[in-house]
Amino acid sequence: MKNIPTVLLISGGQGCEREVSLAGAEYLRGLIDREKYRLIEVNISPLGGWFIGDEAVYPLRLGNRQGLWRGGKILRIDCAIPLLHGDYGEDGRIQGALDTAGIPFVGCDTVSGAVCSDKSYTRAVAESLGVPVARGIPLPEGLDERELRERARELGYPLFFKPKRLGSSVGATPVYNDEQLYGAYALSCEISSGGALIEELVEEKRELEVGVLYRSGKRIISPVGEVRCEGFYDYRSKYREGGSEVTARADIDESVERQILDYTERLTSELCPGGLCRVDYFLSGERILFNEINTMPGFTKTSLYPRLMAEVGISPEALCEILIREAIGGGR
Repeated sequence: MKNIPTVLLISGGQGCEREVSLAGAEYLRGLIDREKYRLIEVNISPLGGWFIGDEAVYPLRLGNRQGLWRGGKILRIDCAIPLLHGDYGEDGRIQGALDTAGIPFVGCDTVSGAVCSDKSYTRAVAESLGVPVARGIPLPEGLDERELRERARELGYPLFFKPKRLGSSVGATPVYNDEQLYGAYALSCEISSGGALIEELVEEKRELEVGVLYRSGKRIISPVGEVRCEGFYDYRSKYREGGSEVTARADIDESVERQILDYTERLTSELCPGGLCRVDYFLSGERILFNEINTMPGFTKTSLYPRLMAEVGISPEALCEILIREAIGGGR
């Protein structure tokens, strides 16, 4: 085989968004040009083991050699694509492992992943940048029912519970009274470390999203897209039941779009200054509210991020090529 770069596609993972990762890998492997790249796939098991088929492997730096330890040898990796979402994927842990092993990778760096995965941190940064967010309060683990009710009264019902360090609306729960309060809190704390976040429940809203890509040090920002869903846009609606519809160009006023794009520039300059990301907002009446940043957006055939990039003239195949070349060239 001619000497071509080796690309490591990593999918699966320990987190609760494992199935989305596997679907993305199936889509992405069809976009990678096999005449330009040698593709190796690693599946991370639910217990955290790294496998090529049934063979255990792991990232390693040994002296001046770095790559993937396989069969008693170090296999050089020119670029890794950690197509993992949520905990153990976007939260800096996989990025730190690859960085330590000296493997170039697609996406944001370790610090950006860690900060953007924590909703209370991103809220604080957004507020410091003058980007509005829904009223909310971070909650530590270990609160009893009395303490929880006191915190809830600071905002007033209805409320919205989120795990502090998860994405894709996993474990997110609307709460309308005291009876529903503790169950939502316990669920958030059970599936995510670091506690929970409660926010005002913004019921009459539109879900707007913006794609961001860095290429040769320059930031490319897509138009504003929209996700439409009847009822609550939760994890099941996004990925399991097909209960949502996406469009890469939202029908919104130009002034609203300009403001959202300005907020996106501010947020990504501070929180995600490289790689790729998707920035999510709510539009409720005249209120624009920042929701969260996804540092490894969904990359399935139905995902919005590739469609947003297509709106600025970058096809999914070209997007894949850009991401790999940026990682190999150190442009992350």
